[in-house]
Amino acid sequence: MSMENAIKNLNLLIFQYQGYPQTIEPHIFGVDDRGRHAVLGYEVTEVGQLDKSRGWRFFYLSEMFGLSVSSTKFNGPRSGYKRSDKRFRRIIAQI
Repeated sequence: MSMENAIKNLNLLIFQYQGYPQTIEPHIFGVDDRGRHAVLGYEVTEVGQLDKSRGWRFFYLSEMFGLSVSSTKFNGPRSGYKRSDKRFRRIIAQI
């Protein structure tokens, strides 16, 4: 499943980032001002512990390892989400 489909279908993403395991609710996938592919997501703890959130984070695709799309879904946009985030020069997919 692609990043675009994960966002469209509200699937969690699981990956390693800067040496740490991450589980996020992806909200936007696009390209930043420097031409880097990035994801804006709401970071949560392990799958199954979605009530323990960590907040909004910006992740660069080039630094994400072991990326997988979980079959676990999330409920939709989190509080504080703003469509068309200005940090993206081009948006490929968003909730």
